[in-house]
Formats: sequence, C-alpha cells, structure tokens
Amino acid sequence: MKKLAFVIVVLSMFISCKKAETTGKYFAFGSAYNFSIGDHATFYLLKNCNLYPDNMERYTNQKMNFKDDKLSKDKYKLAKKLQDEIPNFLKERPSEYFGCPDCADQGGYHIEIGDNKSVRTFHIDTDVSKQPTEIREFVALLKSVMNDLEK
Repeated sequence: MKKLAFVIVVLSMFISCKKAETTGKYFAFGSAYNFSIGDHATFYLLKNCNLYPDNMERYTNQKMNFKDDKLSKDKYKLAKKLQDEIPNFLKERPSEYFGCPDCADQGGYHIEIGDNKSVRTFHIDTDVSKQPTEIREFVALLKSVMNDLEK
C-alpha cells in the first residue's frame, strides 16, 4: 500500500511539472541590500520544476540572472510552497512598489511572476508597516523560506 501511495505522489508531481513546463510560467523571488559592499542580492528562480540560485551580486531592477545549476528537490519544495501561497492581492495586480524598498538602506524584497503573456514585478519594503496588510503574512513566509534556503 505504501508503494502505491509513493507512486501516486511521484506521478502527480511529474504530471504537474510537465504542465508547468508547457505553460512557460516562472516565479522568481529574493531580497537585495544595495547600499552594502559585496554580494547582497539573494534570489531564486522556480521554473520547470526546478529551483535555481541567482548569479548576481547586486539587484538594481535589472533583468535577473540565474545559474544553470539546480538546487536540491528539498529546496525546490520550499520554494514551491511559497509560490503556492502567492496571495490573490498580488496575482490580481500589475507590477507595483510597496513602500520604498532599500531607500533607507533597509533592503527590499522582490518578486517576479512570469508567464507566456507578461511579467509582473513587485518591490516590497522590509518595513512591515509599509506593506499592505493583504501581503504581510506572505512576506513573512517569504522571509522564512529564504532563511531555510540559505541553510
């Protein structure tokens, strides 16, 4: 019975991954602190059922660049959990700034959601009081997932 359950889980993951590959969807997320010296940009790309780390030292709203090396499936699952929790508040909006990310050397969170039709980018202040209440729980999850990914 356990073998059958395992096969069903693996098969469902494979099918959902195949669907994601054909739709061209991706999800990129991370944070940047651009007033510091060194590598202070940490981003991840979730695409084609894989998770990729960034290949950038800084992020200044330019096109994100990612390595070709995939991270482990455990890390992929963490990022997928975050993607699955994107609030409708963000899904229903065009690109937008919330607060003033990194204006006071406090850093900022950045999210990019892309599909075959468009790319939407969200820049979010790390100051919770500057975040809409509709995304605060998601931003807390983003921060937690990023901490877990860096371990």
